[in-house]
Amino acid sequence: MIDDGIRQISVKGLLLLTLAAGDRFLEDKRQTIETLRGVCQHDEERIHNKTMFETVKIIQGVADSRESGSKIIATQ
Repeated sequence: MIDDGIRQISVKGLLLLTLAAGDRFLEDKRQTIETLRGVCQHDEERIHNKTMFETVKIIQGVADSRESGSKIIATQ
């Protein structure tokens, strides 16, 4: 049979372990959120840069076609 004193120590130990695990989970969660924010910001910057690059290519293409005398045919 387990002594009540040992049982209380075991319960207290289990509670402390549970609290420690909860704290570790919250810290991991905060770190995960910060990591995801960084990834999202990086993706936004990458998308913005790619959009700007594609826009410049289109503008240069229009300018080149105007300089060469060709017309851009709009399709509907």
